[in-house]
Parts: sequence; C-alpha cells; structure tokens
Amino acid sequence: MKTKTEGIKFLPTALDFFEGNWDSDEKCTQKKISERLGVSSSYLSKAKQDNDYARNLKRNLIALVKELGGTYCFDENAFFDGNNNSYPVDEGETPKKIHVQKGVVSPLLLEELSRTNNLYLLMTWTSESCGQLIRKFEENPKLFLGIKNVKLLLLHPNSICAKMRSRELSEKETKGFGQIIEDLEKCVRLPKRIKNNIEVKLYRELPNIRLILCDDLYSYGHYLNNNESSLGHQIMFDPKSDNHKSMAKELRRHFFNIWKNAETFDLESGGKILEQWKAPSYQGYNKEVYDQFIGCHKIYYAQMESDSSHIEYHKTLATIGCGILEIYKNKSGEFKCRFKHEDTTFSETMYGKLIHEGLDNKNILILELKNKSKEQYLKMYFNIRNGKKGNLDSGSYTFIHGNSGKIGNGRALLCPSTKDYEALYPENLQASQILMDKKNKHLHNLGIEGIAYLSNKKNSLLIPESPKENVNHRMDFSGTFKLYSFRKNNSDSSQHKISIAVLEILSSGSVRFKNRIGGFECVGWANKKQGNLYIRIKNSNKNVSRSALFIFKTGINPHPTEKKLPYFYGASVSTTWSKEMPVGAKVILEHCPKKKYDDTTPIKINSDSKDFLKIPECIREKLSDKNENYVGFFE
Repeated sequence: MKTKTEGIKFLPTALDFFEGNWDSDEKCTQKKISERLGVSSSYLSKAKQDNDYARNLKRNLIALVKELGGTYCFDENAFFDGNNNSYPVDEGETPKKIHVQKGVVSPLLLEELSRTNNLYLLMTWTSESCGQLIRKFEENPKLFLGIKNVKLLLLHPNSICAKMRSRELSEKETKGFGQIIEDLEKCVRLPKRIKNNIEVKLYRELPNIRLILCDDLYSYGHYLNNNESSLGHQIMFDPKSDNHKSMAKELRRHFFNIWKNAETFDLESGGKILEQWKAPSYQGYNKEVYDQFIGCHKIYYAQMESDSSHIEYHKTLATIGCGILEIYKNKSGEFKCRFKHEDTTFSETMYGKLIHEGLDNKNILILELKNKSKEQYLKMYFNIRNGKKGNLDSGSYTFIHGNSGKIGNGRALLCPSTKDYEALYPENLQASQILMDKKNKHLHNLGIEGIAYLSNKKNSLLIPESPKENVNHRMDFSGTFKLYSFRKNNSDSSQHKISIAVLEILSSGSVRFKNRIGGFECVGWANKKQGNLYIRIKNSNKNVSRSALFIFKTGINPHPTEKKLPYFYGASVSTTWSKEMPVGAKVILEHCPKKKYDDTTPIKINSDSKDFLKIPECIREKLSDKNENYVGFFE
C-alpha cells in the first residue's frame, strides 16, 4: 500500500547509497547527483520536501543505482551494493509480498481463517485440494464459528470432469465420485449452527485452479497431472494491496462465474439425494444426453437397398420402414440397445450399443448394432438439438447384410414411445396411405414434413434452409466426389493406370462408394476428427468381403492453375483391395459439386491414353511414379 510520504522516504535511502558507492573521483554532491539523474539541483531540493516530486524521481533513482553496480529488491524494499550490503527503505507500511510455499496449510492462512467473515472455496474434492486444512477444521471446529459466509464449490460427482481428474491422478475413474460423496456427507452432518452459514454447489467445469478466498488473503494452487493440488506449491497474497488488486479481481470473477452456473446442493435434504447416487462403473462423454433416451423408440426410415448382383439396382423402395428400438443400461452401466424389424433386411433382432467415436458432442447420438450371427450390421446416426431429446430427431442409417449381400443407406427419424418394447411391433408403411388417414398414428408421429423427408421429396432436414437452425453437427464434407488412385504395372509402364472411383457423402456422414462398372457397391461412414477426414467403406459381396479405410488431410489444397477445384490429399491405410489399392497408396479426393453420384461412372485410365491428359495435371503429377514417396504430397 502506498503511503503519503512514500517518495520522500525512498529518496534519502537512495542518496545514502549514492554517497557510499559513487563511481567518480569527484566528490558526491547534490549537483553531481542531479546531473546524473537528468534534473536540476533545485528540483532535487524540492523532492526532499515534496512527495510528488520525489515519487517522480523513483524510476531515475533505481536506474542510477544500477549504473553504480547496485540493485533494488522490491520484496525486501531495499538497495544492495556490489558487496551485498543492504540499504533498507523505511516507508512505514511496505508493499505486500506474494508468498509461495509447498502445501496448503500455513500459519498465515490459519491466522486469516480465525478472523475472516467470508470464505469462498473452489476445489475438486477436499482430500485432494486441501486435506490438511480440513483436518485442522476437524481438530478445531471453532475455526468455522467465526466465519459468517462460506461458499463451497465441489465437482459434481457424476460429471465427466470428476472422472477425468481421477484418471489424471492415476486413480480409478470412480475415485472422485467416492471422495465427493464423502465430502457432501460430512457437510450434511455438520451442526446446524455451522450449516446455516454454508452454501454448497456442484459444478461440471474443467478444474483449472484451487481457490481459497478470505477477506484479507487469497490462496490458490494448480491441478497438475499426477499430483494432488494440496501437496503442490500454493500462492498467497493480500487482495487489497494495490500491487495485487488486478489479480484478485480475476480470481474472484473466475469463482463467481462458476458459482453462477453450478447446481445447488441442499444440506437439509441432501441426505436423501446421496442415497440415490450410485458410483458409475461406466462413464461416457455423453452420459447426461444418453440418460434421456433410455426407453423405447420408433425408428422410421426410408427403405433403400441394393441387390447383391449389381450396383445399378440400388434404389429407394416405395415403403417406409418402422422399426422398434430400445435403449437401456446393463448392470455395468453401459448403454445398450436392441432393434427389431419385420423386413427381411433385418430378419432377426439386432443388439448393440451407443457409441461415441471420440466425439465430445452432446448433439450426436450414434448406435451400432449386429445380429447374433454378426452377418447383419446396422449403424444409425441422429442429430440431437442442444443435447435434448425431441419429439422427432432426424438422422440416417447404413446397413450391410452379409448373407444376401444387400447394402443400403438412407434417412431416418427417431420418435420416442411410451409403450414397452415387447408391446410394439415393426411395420412396413405406404406413405400415400398414411397421408390419406388423418387419424393415422404414424401421421401424428411424423407429420407431413417427416414423411416428405423420408420419401425424398424435400430437402434433407439435416441441411435446413433456415439460417437460424443449428447446423454445427453437419458433416462439412458432403456431396459427390471422385477418388483418384494410381496403379503401377512393373512390367509395362504404358499400362500404368489411374483409377477414378465415385463416392458420395451425405451431410449425416453416410457414404456410398463404387469403383468399377458392374461391381459391388459399398456403403460406409465418414467423420472428421483432429483435422482429418476418415472414410470407412464395406462392399455387399457375400462371397468376397471388401473393406477400406481412407484418411484425408481436410485442408483444401487447390493447384495454382486450377483454384476452382478443391482437392483433399490422403492415403489408403487399411484395405482388402491390395492389388488395386495397396496399404499406403496415395489417394486424392476431388469435390464435384455439379455431379450426381448415380449419374457418375467409375473409370480406369491408362497412362498412354488421350484421356490420361484430361486428368488435372496436379493429380497426375502427385499420383504418378515421378513421386513415389510422400515428400511434398500434402503441400
């Protein structure tokens, strides 16, 4: 804290230092000092009498001390010469220091707790954040009696942050849950006269720092990997000191921002709530979202399938399928599901689970199911607005039927049902018949827009026309693409080929793929993760199974002479088409916004043909044997 005579008391100490450490043969006089300070002698005389004049000289005085081989220590509030002799400044009240120590308990903190009226605590759980301090309170409960207002912020025991912090400490993932429950139980059992002064809230934010805020002392520590906060270094300072007001304001704002959004825990009725909370043996990123979907649902989907013999038979049927889905938790707390449908495509009940695929997004619900023989594979994707279950959530599906060779993908809608799974039966529906009967239960569920969506007579609900709609969940890379790859013929260079396959990515992430005329079409899934685009595909041939995984760099890299054509450079990292496209093969994805998947034909072009020269030069150069390695490929 600055005093009214701060500058006047600082100046004489500096003059004493100059007299004892002058670096000239000439005598140290006021005139010589004034010249070195860059002021007049009369100004220096006024500074000895006037604090404002003296305070303006402070920076110059410290600079001259350094010229004379000395230093000024702010914490000690003293000058030191080259022999480490001290020249302390007597300013009455010196600036407050920042104290750093190992461990959370200190005499300074205990003294402050004995006199503060307000105490604000932000922590994960007490044993990790301030276990030593809590033991002091347990040994001497009277410490609490003088504190009129206590605000305690603990991690919510069922939050993903409690799980992740437990993992960071190399503990079981349920460690935080158990410790926080124990803390809350202790709070519930506190004497009423103490409990009346305490407010407890549970937060789900990322724990960055641990805070202990008193009236005249702030203490904070960090949550480091594999290190309990209470055992690490603690930083303490006076929040009212002019030197620390800005930092104190930031920490206080941090506390109350979290407090504002946290969930209140009632200490009076909290005991009953604690009995209901069970330690989660499984904790997924989307647990809070998945909980809403436990129960039965009707899944309406556009029946779209392909015969195993030829890709040209891929078609949309006239019917809308209505399957029955149940989402439930098993004894381990995992989210499981089962699905039934009378269509021969899904000839038996399928079982699966809710998956996440590394996405931490509350707006996505993904289900993966297989039948008992694992010949049928179904994957469904739904867009959940703002993490809340709606009356009708839009999405899509892909399926592969191993026995018949049928594959398919298309649009789907998720509609919750209040009935039990066993009481519901799957159906095949005619869109025209539904629309004719205004009392039809399916019309009530779907509405005209839902039927139009499934019948493909309206733009997909996944790409809403209104700019107000939330479209953050959409696949950024949707549309028709050409996939270029190079096949080398070691015996005849004229037979080198560039293969051009055709690929379609829906906005939901569903994929269709074809790489030869009369071949077996593939379906699959695309998702963007950590700056890359992953595309997985599988064919419909029941006799020879083919699959592949491509990874593309998602930055658009247009060739300088062809800036209108966006290309995505990548590699084939897993494939059973080893002869045509071996693992490690370079591949290029070209976006074709004006082309339609069904009207585009896959082709293979020999390197000595005229058509070869029609391929963009940048693609020919990057895929040909002129560049056999990956150096510069992604640039």
